[in-house]
Formats: sequence, structure tokens, C-alpha cells
Amino acid sequence: MSSWRKSSACNGASACVEVQTLPDGSVLMRDGKDPDGPVLTFTYGEWCAFVAGVVAGEFDPDVLAGSAAGRSGPGRAPASPERRAGAVRLPD
Repeated sequence: MSSWRKSSACNGASACVEVQTLPDGSVLMRDGKDPDGPVLTFTYGEWCAFVAGVVAGEFDPDVLAGSAAGRSGPGRAPASPERRAGAVRLPD
């Protein structure tokens, strides 16, 4: 089993999520501030869909606000290059 990893964007901060890849390809996620707390489990396909959404900007606050107002869909703006540059990578 691989070890828990944080994004390089965390710069040593404890307020980051940590991920771990299991031999079957599943991905575990936990709160770095509470390593003994709950752990979320995602299939590889679910993780890939989540990461693709992050890269596409689907979770950006302005997009989420538009979604709440009924303005979601193909007309939403993609994530800025700066946001995409800091996106989460797929686990090795």
C-alpha cells in the first residue's frame, strides 16, 4: 500500500487533504488535520471524474454560485490557467 500524500501546493500546511492509492486502484482521502478521523473511499473512475471536474473548474466558487442560481451548464466559464496549474494530479 502506498503512503498518504499531500499536494505540493500545501507547502507543509496541515489544512490539506491527503490521498492514498490502494492496490486495486481505489483512492482514499482524509483530512490532514485529523489523520485518525473519517476516510473517504473512491473507485479509480470516481476519482478520475472528480479530478477532471477540478481541472475543468466545476468546483470554483463562481461556478457553484451560478449553479445555485440555475445558471449551470455549457455556458459556464472554464477554470483559469492559474487554477488549472494548481489542479490535483491523479495518483501514481
